[in-house]
Amino acid sequence: MLTLPVVPQKVLAVDLPSKVGNGHRLKTIIVNNYHPYTFMNDKGEPDGFSVEIARAVTGAMDLELDIRADKWDQAMKELESGGIDLLPMMARSPERDKIFDFSVPHTIAYDSIFIKKGTTYIRTLKDLSGKTVIVMNRDAAHSYLLSSGLAKTMEINLVDSLPEALKQLAAGKGDAAIMPKLVGIITAKKLNLQDIETSPQLIDSYTRPFSFAVKNGNQALLERLNQGLNIIKSTGQYDVIYKKWFGALENPHIYLKTVLKFGSLAALILLGFIVWNVVLNRRVKLKTAHLQVEIKLRQLREKELEVRNAELERFNYTISHELKSPLVTVKSFLGFLKMDLKADDSEKVDKDIDFMNTATDKMKRILDELLEMSRVGRMINEPVSVRFDALVKGALASLAGAIAERGVTVQVNDSAMTLLGDPLRLEEIWQNLIENALKYMGDQPAPRLEIGVSVENDSPVFYLRDNGIGIDPRYHKKIFELFDKLDAKSDGTGLGLALIKRIVEVYDGRIWVESKGVGHGSCFKFTLPEAVKG
Repeated sequence: MLTLPVVPQKVLAVDLPSKVGNGHRLKTIIVNNYHPYTFMNDKGEPDGFSVEIARAVTGAMDLELDIRADKWDQAMKELESGGIDLLPMMARSPERDKIFDFSVPHTIAYDSIFIKKGTTYIRTLKDLSGKTVIVMNRDAAHSYLLSSGLAKTMEINLVDSLPEALKQLAAGKGDAAIMPKLVGIITAKKLNLQDIETSPQLIDSYTRPFSFAVKNGNQALLERLNQGLNIIKSTGQYDVIYKKWFGALENPHIYLKTVLKFGSLAALILLGFIVWNVVLNRRVKLKTAHLQVEIKLRQLREKELEVRNAELERFNYTISHELKSPLVTVKSFLGFLKMDLKADDSEKVDKDIDFMNTATDKMKRILDELLEMSRVGRMINEPVSVRFDALVKGALASLAGAIAERGVTVQVNDSAMTLLGDPLRLEEIWQNLIENALKYMGDQPAPRLEIGVSVENDSPVFYLRDNGIGIDPRYHKKIFELFDKLDAKSDGTGLGLALIKRIVEVYDGRIWVESKGVGHGSCFKFTLPEAVKG
C-alpha cells in the first residue's frame, strides 16, 4: 500500500478535565456486521478496522476503551445523551454537526446502489424516484435522502442493519438498497446473496468521511482523539492496521493482457505519487524553515513560541490529511479498477479512471494553492504607493465576467486613501473576498456588493458587504482556517480566506467577519496598519 509520509511532530500538552484523565475508561458502541469496519467476531468480541483504530488511538493517549455492540440509531441516541463517550466511526454531515463534534476523518467510504441482478433501469439516485429504497435507520444514506429532499420522491424502507437491508432486497421487499460499496459487497458475499449486485456508478452526491464523534462541546476528549490519531499515523501504526483490513481485499493477480493494456497508466499514477510525496516533503520543510526564520526575526517571547509551534503542527497535520483524502480515493479505485479489468467491464473501467483523474486534479489544486500560501510572506514586487480605488478596480476587472453573469450590482465608496506595499498581494485581498462573496450569494434575486473604507477607533477599516447567504456566528472564526469550507459541495479547496488572512497579517493587520446568521448577508472587515500611508 502506498502511503503518505507523515512528518514527525511534537505532541502538545493539553490541560484536560479529570473526566478524560490518564487511564480513564471510555465507553463506545459499534454496529455489528458492518464489515470490515465494525463487527463481532467468532469469539463474540468487537473487531474490525475502526475497532482497531479506536483502540490504538485511545491507547496512544493512555485511555482505556469499553466496547459493546448495538443498533446504530441507539448508538447515536446514547452519544447525544451522554450515555457513551464516543463513536469510533460516524460520517460527518451538516445535520450531524449540529449535534456532535468530529475529529479529522480516519478513512473515507463511498456509497453505491445495490440492486437485484438483471435490473437495468437503476443507475443513479434520480432513477430511484417512485421506487422503494431500503436504508439503515439514521445512517448517512438516510440522512442524505432526507436533507436533499430525495426522500419525498421515493418510499423509504428503514431497517436496523445493513445485512437486513440486503436480505430484504433479495426477498423482493424493495427495489434498491443504499450503503457503502465495500461493506455491501462483503456482506452480500457472507450472506451468499448471489443475486445481488451494485449499480454501474458510485454515488457522487456525498461520501462518508468516517471520523470519531463526541458529544457536542466535549473538546477535551476530541483534542485527545485528534492527537492520538496523529500519533498512530506518525508511528506507522495506522498504515499497518489499514493494510491488514483493506490490503487483503485487493487481488494481487492481474492478467498479462491487463498489464499490457494498462501498465503505462499504473506507472504514470505511481510516478505521480512519488513526485507528489517529494514535493510535499519539500514544501513542508520550506514552510517549517520560513516559520522558524519568522519567529527569530520577530523575537517572539516561550508563550508566543508555543503558539507558533502549535500553528506549525496544525499546518503540517492539515496538509497531510487533506492530501491523503484524494490519495485514499485513488487507492480505492485502483482496487475497483483491478476487479473491473478482470471482469472485462470497460464502462466501469472508464468510470474508475475518471474518479482517479478527479482525485489527482484535486491534489494539484491543493498543491498549487499551498505554494501560493507559502509565497505570501515574500514580496513579488517592490513596495510602491497605490490608491485604494485602483486596487478595487483591478480586482473587479479580474472578475468582471463572473460579476456580469451573476447580475451583481457593485457599489464602491471611493476613497483617496493611499497604501504602500506589493500591489499584486494587496489586490489579491479584494479579489479573493469578491470571489468568495460571488460564490456564496445563494439564490439572492438582486445580489449586490458594497466596498469601501470606514473609520473605527480612529483607524481605517476596509470592508466588503454582501447580501448573500450569511454565516452562522459559530463559524465566524472557523472560516479563516486552512481547508475549512462550510459547504462541502462548493468549488475550491477552502484556502481562499486563509490566504487573505495570511496577506493581511503580513501587513500587521487583522480580518474578521460580521453576520447575524444565515439569510442576513455578511460583512468582511480588515485592517492594514503597515500598508496605510499617512
